[in-house]
Amino acid sequence: MFIAYKCIIYFDCDNMVNNPFEFGSAVTGETFIDRKNELKTVKNAMLNQQSLIIMSPRRYGKTSLVKEALNQLRLPYAFIDLEFVNNKIELCNMLLEKLLRNHPLQRIKKIISELIKIQPTILIRPDGSLGIEITLAGKNDRDVYLTDVLEFPQKLSIQTSKNHIVVFDEFQNVNRIDEHLTNQMRGAFQHHHNVGYVFIGSEESIIENIFQNKDSPFYRFGKHFTLDKIPKDEHVKGLLKLFKSRGIDAKKIINEILEFTRNHPQYTQQLCYEIYEVATGNNIINHEHKEIALKQIITHYNSSYSKWLNALSNEQRKILMGLAESNLSPYSNEFMQKYNIASSGTIRTAICALVDKDIIIKEGGKYVIEDPFFQEWLTRRHNH
Repeated sequence: MFIAYKCIIYFDCDNMVNNPFEFGSAVTGETFIDRKNELKTVKNAMLNQQSLIIMSPRRYGKTSLVKEALNQLRLPYAFIDLEFVNNKIELCNMLLEKLLRNHPLQRIKKIISELIKIQPTILIRPDGSLGIEITLAGKNDRDVYLTDVLEFPQKLSIQTSKNHIVVFDEFQNVNRIDEHLTNQMRGAFQHHHNVGYVFIGSEESIIENIFQNKDSPFYRFGKHFTLDKIPKDEHVKGLLKLFKSRGIDAKKIINEILEFTRNHPQYTQQLCYEIYEVATGNNIINHEHKEIALKQIITHYNSSYSKWLNALSNEQRKILMGLAESNLSPYSNEFMQKYNIASSGTIRTAICALVDKDIIIKEGGKYVIEDPFFQEWLTRRHNH
């Protein structure tokens, strides 16, 4: 016989404390580690409608920095990640959507009718977000629509008497979308005085070619700003503050954490997140908490790391292992002998391939494995 019971579970919400660390997405608000000088630079550029080009390797916190500046300034903005844009019409629709979200729904139709020649269809999705759909008859319509939308930020700013910010993340994808897009964007944006443009990039050579090559339409279009790692003293202070906000003393372990992550913003957040989970209920964290957290992280990624390794050639694996367990330069004779590599040409080819795969990067004049957890996984696997 089945007997049904009514069970009521009460949660003491006042005693439930959330993890103060975040990783894998943009970090703003309480979790954002103050980059005072960098934040000031970005905010000043936005307030003055000065175009800004921000460059750094992936996961250094570029997106978090820009979103924190936007949150503090409370200016209307559009944030577009070009990594997820496939063509110019998608870009147009996305730009319209993001800009119109800053304005009341009852005004949107009027704004569109006055500022756009070819009228798109405005949709309200089930989740309440705004959507844009457009039907174009031919090439002429596409060109008219593109021109209108690229001019839209300036026209919208004038009509609403509000300066707007437009952010293009992963801007190195612009030429993939369309080889003529930079010409068209520059042709419109250079005349905009009520809009601040921010271009974020993580592929240094491509971004430099777009903004520093004399033959490029965007040559010297704005202020170039390279984002470095968070200064260590500032990073230590911010992390200790986050731990302390949950009643935890991390003074004894904080330098060990940053040494392991090489002061990398995202990997530091990830390790601290896991340490916090492991150490819940303790007022002081120590080396043991860090080791348990580290083991849990690399165990979680074991399958992914195995796939990475198995996709590499023997020479690439040798170099990776050498970088993981030694401080030798891969071009040194000692490195070549120790890891049985035939020539410097072989090393050069393998390093280029590993850089292209974002597995290794050049940092402080030497090559290192980009992901410190992957490096730890490699050394533990090799030693066992």
